[in-house]
Amino acid sequence: MVRRDGVALANWLQAFARPVADRHAQVSSFSLTLSSPLGRAAFLAGVSRIQERFGQGLLRMKGLVCFEGEALPCEVHGVHGELYPLRTLSQWAGDDRASHLVYILRGLDAAMVRAAVCEALGQLPA
Repeated sequence: MVRRDGVALANWLQAFARPVADRHAQVSSFSLTLSSPLGRAAFLAGVSRIQERFGQGLLRMKGLVCFEGEALPCEVHGVHGELYPLRTLSQWAGDDRASHLVYILRGLDAAMVRAAVCEALGQLPA
């Protein structure tokens, strides 16, 4: 098939035919279960330090957090250097009351970021 300007459509589309793996080769992720409830202020300060340190390499952070003195979990969601408002859920999904976080990274060593998150939050993973 040929476009009106004479360029073969197959050649034109070739520029967009890179394998998906090339675009996502630098992407990694990890999940973390924290060993005990967190203080809200300590959590926010720790997440802020992580976002400042890793910036654009921190594609996404999501999870459910059990805060000290609170009966219900909070949903957390951050992208790069921005943490969206925490949202308290109306109930737990099951019997598990631990805090769970998932990080998606680009161009960063997942083990190094995981260790930094644990340190910033003042906890060892469960």
